Amino acid sequence: YAQHKDEQLVAVLTDSVITGVQTNSERVADQNRFMRFFWQIRREHQVEESSGWMTIGIDSVFEAEGSRFPRRMPRKPLGNLLRQVRKDGYVSIESAGSFLSQLGVNPNLFSLSSVANSLGLQGISGEILTDQRSQSALRLVSSLSPLQRVAIKNGNVFEFASLSEEQRAILRYELYIKATIVLQAKGEDSVQSDGEIAFHFPESTELFLPDINPKAKFSVSSSESTMIHIGAHDWNDSSRPERNYRLDLADCGESLVALESRGTTLRSFRVVNSRSVTVRLQLDDNSHLEFAATEEQRKTPVVDSIDKLPPEIAKRIREDMEKFKPPHKPLASKIGGQF
Repeated sequence: YAQHKDEQLVAVLTDSVITGVQTNSERVADQNRFMRFFWQIRREHQVEESSGWMTIGIDSVFEAEGSRFPRRMPRKPLGNLLRQVRKDGYVSIESAGSFLSQLGVNPNLFSLSSVANSLGLQGISGEILTDQRSQSALRLVSSLSPLQRVAIKNGNVFEFASLSEEQRAILRYELYIKATIVLQAKGEDSVQSDGEIAFHFPESTELFLPDINPKAKFSVSSSESTMIHIGAHDWNDSSRPERNYRLDLADCGESLVALESRGTTLRSFRVVNSRSVTVRLQLDDNSHLEFAATEEQRKTPVVDSIDKLPPEIAKRIREDMEKFKPPHKPLASKIGGQF
């Protein structure tokens, strides 16, 4: 619009504008679609024109409500994240943790979704930023001191009382504020008057007052695997034919043979390195908090055939599939890895 009017443009926009951005196969934004969307949310902005300049800013009413309805992610930590992602080529556990640790314990989920969407436009997964359990794991991992990291590599665990005040505060928030999401506790059964057995799952405020046991055990573990991301078309399901699967390279053969046997067309393949970190606080013998975050680093471009993957990967997949082709072994009745 500014170009059409031959004006210079300066804009400070709300994060909601990213919702209106779509790209083509070459990652070029559809400007017409974006302008149609922007026109719908123009009430969030003020547009002024003067002396050959067009300036767009956040409407003062919306800006005043920023404490209740945040409209913009803090730009300094966001800029640091985006520069690191550009350098790495993916969102790592370290870069995501550093970013989230600067946003507090309850970041604005809408703005985080906007960040994930903008990364997705560049073909980079930002899912790790929007999952609440991932966020908790990332903040805790980011808070670890160098000495704690060395101890964790040596397999050591920590008592709650030995953690930093920041780490204890994060765990208390997760336990007492978000316990319905993250607390894993064994239910107690009791027999009611009618003979039925009812299960009672106590809340954290019933079990862990006035505070978390100082001797509760805190641990961090990690694992890595090679995954195959597969796009498929299920001809037997007209309502939802397009499917995506994440299969572990170590045991993907059975699922692939089962998919092929029921007429599913495997259309795309990509090799992804997956690294997960799991943070656990064992509160007592029956209860614990657990959070996990997983980064995915794409190692190959998308190809349309197993045989176009790197030779050593393709060989492993074909050999594993051969084990499950009739008449060697019966096919699995359950196909795992769908997402």
